[in-house]
Amino acid sequence: MIELLRPLFPGALAPLAQRLHAGPAPEGAWPGARLLEPAQLEGLLRRYAAAVWGLQGPAAKDLRAAASAWVLDTLGVLAPPVAAAASVLGHVFPVGLQGLHLDLAADGRVRGVHLAGIGTALPGAPAAQRYALLVWQHWAPLFTALEQVARVPQKVLWSNAARHLEAVLEQAVRLAPHQPAIAQDAADLLQAPAWPAAGGPRANPLCRPRRVVAMATAQGTESVALHRECCLYYRLPGEGYCGRCPLDPRHRAPPAGRSPGACAGTPDAQPAGPA
Repeated sequence: MIELLRPLFPGALAPLAQRLHAGPAPEGAWPGARLLEPAQLEGLLRRYAAAVWGLQGPAAKDLRAAASAWVLDTLGVLAPPVAAAASVLGHVFPVGLQGLHLDLAADGRVRGVHLAGIGTALPGAPAAQRYALLVWQHWAPLFTALEQVARVPQKVLWSNAARHLEAVLEQAVRLAPHQPAIAQDAADLLQAPAWPAAGGPRANPLCRPRRVVAMATAQGTESVALHRECCLYYRLPGEGYCGRCPLDPRHRAPPAGRSPGACAGTPDAQPAGPA
């Protein structure tokens, strides 16, 4: 674990940050830019699909669900430490794909992410600046490559990213209630349709509409916001719809409404490029 993260991830939280490292990568680690090479990326996805999900031969022709699942696995490595550092400490790790290495397991899952350096402290900087490397120099090019190789829609992958980011920031708000800037980061990143940039605002790919449905819980009927997009997990062997899947037939009744700041005007087409 990177030393400055230790106060944020004590005890049972430590595993959430233990796979992000600063310093030399182990022998055989992939340069991040290799993920943007179509043949390399397809080979990695096929290895993951076969080893983790048993998808081989004709069953592996459609890689969309496997690609989405691989992204969800990888987000679990990167999102907690990077978002906690950015929003709680005001520290930006150098997470652009061009400057990191991935330690990959035999099954294609990411065991660790190795950064070239410790990054930069930017306390008080806007969320758009603190998250620019993660969003525009890591997620944007990776999701574009995955769409080209596996035909998985970028909106699915951005929804996966937003889901992880939202969970991390909600937990951070609970653990650090004296830092209102964390909640503001969540609003800026997930609810603002436009992303501020030097050349003028661009569409924010993390901001997508969410349906709100009435759901029975132990406490009675509650209004619950569904995930922005289905992650396609139900298409994998042995899996089904998750509890907040927008495609679950149980949730196809007329919606109760939309969550506040629902990004209703955000287009499907996602921009890419550096901030």
